[in-house]
Amino acid sequence: MTNTGRTARHLIPHSEEGFVLLTVLFLLSLLTVIGITLNRTGGLNSTIDYNLIQGDRAFYIANAGAHHGLFKLDNNNLLRGDPIPSLIDVPFGSGSYTVSITDSTSPAGSILVSATGETGDALRKVEKWMSIHIPYLWVGKANGRVHACDPEAWCANHGDLGNQIKSMALFSGLIWTGHAVGELNSCNSSGDCISHGDKGDDINAIAEFSGKLWIGQKFGELQSCLSSGNCTTYGGQGEDIISLAVFSDKLWIGHKMGELQSCDASGNCTSHGDKGNDIKSMVLFGDKLWIGHSLGELQSCDASGACTNHGDKGNDINVMHEFSGKLWLGHKMGELKSCNSSGGCTNHGDKGDDIFSMEVFDDKLWIGQKQGVLQSCNSSGVCTERKDMGQDLNVLLEY
Repeated sequence: MTNTGRTARHLIPHSEEGFVLLTVLFLLSLLTVIGITLNRTGGLNSTIDYNLIQGDRAFYIANAGAHHGLFKLDNNNLLRGDPIPSLIDVPFGSGSYTVSITDSTSPAGSILVSATGETGDALRKVEKWMSIHIPYLWVGKANGRVHACDPEAWCANHGDLGNQIKSMALFSGLIWTGHAVGELNSCNSSGDCISHGDKGDDINAIAEFSGKLWIGQKFGELQSCLSSGNCTTYGGQGEDIISLAVFSDKLWIGHKMGELQSCDASGNCTSHGDKGNDIKSMVLFGDKLWIGHSLGELQSCDASGACTNHGDKGNDINVMHEFSGKLWLGHKMGELKSCNSSGGCTNHGDKGDDIFSMEVFDDKLWIGQKQGVLQSCNSSGVCTERKDMGQDLNVLLEY
């Protein structure tokens, strides 16, 4: 009889038992190394993934900060010289952002918004540019040239636009210039101008009214123009149109020889009679339309065209403007006055040559004079000569 149990226990020879043990240990070691390697690789991948996620979060936080900065700019109507706001460590989601806003000082008025987003150890930066409108004082001269001046009276020459510039107005986001001999031009904020052709006689006055640009001309011609420069004529309205103003939802016309008219948006005009000498300037002050005449007469008129005479204020009133709660008068021979709503006026003295133009700019009243002198005046009527520009300064306009 054969003992099969004993034979089974000795199928693996004694000499091979150690070899098997070594093989098992080797396999276990190899699996351990592979496991450790996989674990480390997984940890590294997790770290990389984490860093990428944190970086993305920091980028989006920075982007949010940049938009906050743009919003702050857009809602603060910042002008040259205003303080630029900064946003520091503003909490957002899992992190925070810091925004700095700097003026690039470029002529176009570009602003750089830099935002840094931070979350954990991740930092990301986003930069955005924004163009804001920086106002300048635009000067129309007797020699047809137009200049743009900053508050320090540094002026850029934007070239010769043709004949004498007699009038300027803002319309459809552009500066429009009316010239002697009837040329009409429009210019953007960079001083690039295009001609809209010859509209007839001298364009003495222009004003925006009822979504159109209205032009008043020598020999009484009245026209309204679209932003394309195409104009419709409403015929002769009488003597030369010297001045235009918008008051009580009407376009008011001041004529040579003193006639005053008001017109609706269709160009239908009503005469309010002869108010005296040439109406050289008109402006809205308080709730009245004020008109200044050659030979110095000052009147205020209501919406019906009935006018009150406030007396003779001296030489021709060439130009008027509201500033610091008063009505300011610029005269032939250079006299400057300020008046209250009752027509009582204070004389601020002789400022030199004829005052042809006025504009409020940089919280001061600027006056343009015959022979090219540009001055800025405070609310007390004390004026500083800022620049001699050579030719007569016919028109001033902030844009």
